[in-house]
Amino acid sequence: MRSKFFPSAALLTAALLCRAVGDIVVPGANGTDGVLVVSTDTVIDLSKAVTAAWNSDNSANVGKGVYDASKWAVVFKYSDVNILSNATVTFKNHPSRAPVVWLVSGNVKIHGQVILDGEKLQKAPRHAEPGPGGFRGGQGNYGAQLNAGSGFGVGGGLSGQGGNYGSIPATPPAYGNPSILQLIGGAGGGGHRLYNREKMIGGGAGGGAILIAATQTIQIDGRISANGGQ
Repeated sequence: MRSKFFPSAALLTAALLCRAVGDIVVPGANGTDGVLVVSTDTVIDLSKAVTAAWNSDNSANVGKGVYDASKWAVVFKYSDVNILSNATVTFKNHPSRAPVVWLVSGNVKIHGQVILDGEKLQKAPRHAEPGPGGFRGGQGNYGAQLNAGSGFGVGGGLSGQGGNYGSIPATPPAYGNPSILQLIGGAGGGGHRLYNREKMIGGGAGGGAILIAATQTIQIDGRISANGGQ
């Protein structure tokens, strides 16, 4: 089972509704991370974010963002965002695995791809790494007498079960809410306990989460993906 989370779609709807009556105000959107223009495949390293309040001036560390531990978020204050066609943005997680927030004082154009997918199953002792804001997959078992690990997160799967976010399987329980707050991604799937085949297969990791808010327009004719790993 795959854990999916698409906060951007809801925020896009809100932004378009607000544009009908005028520009909206985005608190903290001070443009101090500069312009983000992506023309080739790019990895944004969230571990470079400076620890600071989410709405602080980041002029001294342009483009690195800030990590606010109290909000559990890596926040970028861009003046504009433009992801060109055929370009893909992916992320390297912050050590906290916090979700991503883009507060934009101008326009957002996503013609390419923004990917926050979780990794697929990994061999023990490695855990599958989630998208930013998601949770790791459970560890595979080492031998016939050992249970595989459960997935991390609120809706983490038990041995052999998928992780969860807002869907409603019998187990694990669904979590989250329609307002998308607290911003949080998908839980990890449980590791597999296999006796007749390879015995160290872990669960896939949960998909991540991103909040995009802009004072002007948000145009998405590309793709934003936050799938859980298989």
